[in-house]
Amino acid sequence: MQHRETGLARAISACWAVFWTWFGFACGVAEFASFTDVLQQTIPGLLFLGATVVAWRFPREGGALLLALGIIVFGVYWNLATQQGGGAALLTGSMLAGPPMLAGALFCWAPEDQAAAAMGPRH
Repeated sequence: MQHRETGLARAISACWAVFWTWFGFACGVAEFASFTDVLQQTIPGLLFLGATVVAWRFPREGGALLLALGIIVFGVYWNLATQQGGGAALLTGSMLAGPPMLAGALFCWAPEDQAAAAMGPRH
């Protein structure tokens, strides 16, 4: 049986990763960019998709990865947003980093599946 926390974490992480993959791809195509430029703009979203796949397969480890990605996203945005006021940068950075951090926390704190736990530790 799938727990609510895990289901919610999967929905949040999937929507977040698909959005950024599509956003990077669509921006490149809308700019009539070359194939390599479109690919370059799509790579962050593909990395987010990869982290989501890891979290779906290995919830605890993937949750920690999503938490780390959220911190990195916030830090990168914060460094780039030096022109904005502190409040606007904090709000925008939180909106960008919030979904992976929330999903990561839900993956980490969701109860383990009882059937998988009965089989013993994962190696």
